[in-house]
Amino acid sequence: MKSIIFAIGVLFFAGPTFANTINCKNFESTIYAGDKKGSGYQGPLTVKFDNKCNPTKSGFFINYRWIVGTRVYTNGSLLFKGEDQVKYKNGSGGSRGLVFIDGDKLHWKNVFTGNSYNVHLTKQ
Repeated sequence: MKSIIFAIGVLFFAGPTFANTINCKNFESTIYAGDKKGSGYQGPLTVKFDNKCNPTKSGFFINYRWIVGTRVYTNGSLLFKGEDQVKYKNGSGGSRGLVFIDGDKLHWKNVFTGNSYNVHLTKQ
């Protein structure tokens, strides 16, 4: 009986963490391309994710680079909190907001810093 309760406890507490690891790991060494519309730079944008997903106190994160042409426009990180919440933060003190995932598409919206642009990307 104790082993059954232990197994259920492990699934209950480790299950969401395992799911987050898989979601974050899906971005390791990937490239997305699309465009940015709204304030600041507007036009084509490529996002390259690092090759390592890292744990935090409240989830997982992975670093990325927004690239315009051949130069890095800004660095940042995605933070995976819970099974359905992904936040982003650009550079130190930069814009931040939410990322919505739809299959192989990402939609970024800076809802926390002005709500003035949207980024739409597709996995390459």
